[in-house]
Amino acid sequence: MLVIPQIRTRRARATTLAVSMAVVAMAGAGLPSPASPSATRVAGHPNSRRLPSPKLGVPKDVKLVRTRSSLLGVHRWYRQVANGHFVVGGWYATHFDKFTKRTTHWDGRKPVGPLRIVAPRISAARAVAAAAALAKTSAANVVTTGLWVLPPSRLRTHARLVYAVTTADGRGARTSYVDAADGRVLQTVQVADKARNTSLRPVTGVGRVFDPNPVVALPNEKLRDHNDAASAVPVRAYTPVKLVGLDHSHTLSGRYARIINAKVAHSATNTYRFNRSDNRFEQTEAYYAATREQTFLQRLGFHDVNASRQRILTDAFSDDNSYFIPQSDQISLGRGGVDDAEDPEVVWHEYGHAIQADQVLDFGTRNQGRAMGEGFGDYMAVTMSQPTQPKGPSVPVTACIADWDATSYTSGPVHCLRRPDTANTYPAGLAPADPHMGGEIWSRALWDMNRSMGRADATRVIME
Repeated sequence: MLVIPQIRTRRARATTLAVSMAVVAMAGAGLPSPASPSATRVAGHPNSRRLPSPKLGVPKDVKLVRTRSSLLGVHRWYRQVANGHFVVGGWYATHFDKFTKRTTHWDGRKPVGPLRIVAPRISAARAVAAAAALAKTSAANVVTTGLWVLPPSRLRTHARLVYAVTTADGRGARTSYVDAADGRVLQTVQVADKARNTSLRPVTGVGRVFDPNPVVALPNEKLRDHNDAASAVPVRAYTPVKLVGLDHSHTLSGRYARIINAKVAHSATNTYRFNRSDNRFEQTEAYYAATREQTFLQRLGFHDVNASRQRILTDAFSDDNSYFIPQSDQISLGRGGVDDAEDPEVVWHEYGHAIQADQVLDFGTRNQGRAMGEGFGDYMAVTMSQPTQPKGPSVPVTACIADWDATSYTSGPVHCLRRPDTANTYPAGLAPADPHMGGEIWSRALWDMNRSMGRADATRVIME
């Protein structure tokens, strides 16, 4: 049980809430709570602009892979290294508190021991073939491949040099660890149910989108997809918008998002006004949604949370599914039913996963961490839609997520993918086979904060 003392000042209260949320998050994501003996005082730093050296007290068998700044501190994440390769699941982190000038160390390294082989005996192509065969997909769906060290386990007495092969298709994304000695797939992990430098200033384009979606905008729960027909959604459901942060490629590529479709929308005048029967409409919607979410974080004071060019693939596969792939930093949005990119709440949810992956290495590798990831994504979806929800004393605040997308697979009369205001509770509500159900526990906690503290203050505390 975490006991939080009563603190009267607003800043201290926010700080305490942030710390308490972080401790709960560490428990849910499988991270060790920081113990006081591991905290080390940092001397010689009179103000928060002079930061401690990342090498201070850091073990030699790790490599710095990420540095992030938040409102309260600086966070450095390291990968464990053995025989020149990253260790699966091995990490180390330091967190510098700008107010106390103290650094806390988190040690998540794995026991490794000697490797049976130190150089691969099979080719990467053979490893890819083995992983693709096990995943029942093709080698064309491989997104990343690299050599890693898989530590010992109850099933393996020795560490193994492996190829980590990540594949992605309409059924999701997974990483398979293929023994570099004989090509056997030793383990498979389901991983999903930076901008180019330029001296030119970003430009602003124009487009039209659903914001948040036609079911809410009209409002009309009887809308249906009708195979992407333009006539299925009245023109008044569309919203004209500015597309900010575009680069000078005359495509949907900008400071915080990049559409990576093979046939990406192109406009010499940066004008992207399409209807939903045109696949370029989904590209426009996805770019707008991701950029808007990042812009919201920037307004809250977070300038280092996934503040790079997010890769997004729309109409990625025929299945009615979408996911974020941390290994390739990519959001893939399916086209089954209502094309997922047509509903910005789906994009905002997946961008929530990208936020967590940017903040914490390997977030959500355990069941409760995965549930927290789904709940956080749901919270971001519903809070991003708050400004464009219908307003008025007789209009209730909606907590329905992905109303438009859900018309393809729910019976109604109200269509919701999920809600953050259910009565699902811990631990009875956990469902190891479906982290989305357990996610409703976490999204309810975050939504309660939102309703109590207000959208901006609650999200600022949650994000910190």
